Amino acid sequence: MPTAAKILDSNAATNLNPARLIRVAAAPIVLTSIAVIASLFPGVCDLLQFDRAAIARGEVWRVVTGNFVHWNADHLIWDSLMFFILGLAIELRSRHRHLESDSAIGNLFVLTTVASAIAVSACVWFFTPLERYRGLSGIDSALFVLLAAWYLVDVIKSGAYSQAAIPSGLLLCFLAKIGYEIATGHTYFVDSTAAAFVPLPQVHLAGAGIGVLFFALVNRTSAVLHTAVHLI
Repeated sequence: MPTAAKILDSNAATNLNPARLIRVAAAPIVLTSIAVIASLFPGVCDLLQFDRAAIARGEVWRVVTGNFVHWNADHLIWDSLMFFILGLAIELRSRHRHLESDSAIGNLFVLTTVASAIAVSACVWFFTPLERYRGLSGIDSALFVLLAAWYLVDVIKSGAYSQAAIPSGLLLCFLAKIGYEIATGHTYFVDSTAAAFVPLPQVHLAGAGIGVLFFALVNRTSAVLHTAVHLI
């Protein structure tokens, strides 16, 4: 029976020469670097953050870029670290599951990042009164749910039911974190009081919804490709 590690890293160790590893890691490295560098300069943060009035004036880039700037170092470290780890895991997994062949459904990590950034900003715009928003946590939620759901379905399909406790537990922990934020009005990892921002659990739920959507896309694409292989 396959172990969780083998399922999670399916084929990830094969054909992964240095050039290919750099190629796989490129998007997480570039996007994380943008978040880190942009967040170091207050003027850049002001230019890129979600700003309701500025977006209404036509500065629509803020819908995406607002997710990549942060309120303080603690906020930046937690968000960007999770973003990089989850992004790299998804890139490794998707490019070695024969889902893309580097092009079949595009770059899963980048597509999920952009879609969740838009969903997060839409959530802030329509469901909160906030004038300004920053942070990768909504995108992190999308990536986390996508990866955990993908892993869960894989272990179930493989028959390694005992291993399903790991992704199931991770998803339950995510829901518990959302519950904690709703109940207390505080974030779990970042000191929102010190960072002077208002926690928005609804943003994390919006990100999670995008994670579920892209997982459904991945699962369907995998099934279609699997059927095609058997028909050839």
